[in-house]
Amino acid sequence: MIKLTIKIPKRKRFKLKPRQIDEAAQILVDDLQQTVPYDTGTLYRGIRRRKTANGVEIYIRGKRNNEVAGYLIEGTKRHFVKPVKKKALAWFDGGRTRFSRGHFVKGIKKGYWKFQPRKRALNKFTKRLMTFIKAA
Repeated sequence: MIKLTIKIPKRKRFKLKPRQIDEAAQILVDDLQQTVPYDTGTLYRGIRRRKTANGVEIYIRGKRNNEVAGYLIEGTKRHFVKPVKKKALAWFDGGRTRFSRGHFVKGIKKGYWKFQPRKRALNKFTKRLMTFIKAA
């Protein structure tokens, strides 16, 4: 499972309510969802968060979503694709429908998608937590 763990120091964690940690973690989830390559939306919807004993964990839900995310992060080689359940593959290309019983596709470059929040989102996350701590 692909996951990202963010630890919150113990003395600060006790000043926060679980709802506040969850609200701040949503900032990071939103940022990751903005950077995900949007095809069908299942990977986009599969990015989740949960509170752990030491902080927050952001993860990708679902076996297939983890496979796809792995390909986007690690990349793939040129490979042959063929239909599994149907007789032919179909897709739209410039207003025309194309069909194929199998063909080679170029691979995905390594690092096409990074499963890490951008600096701006991490700063917003930190500021939100600090706002909650100061208010307590």
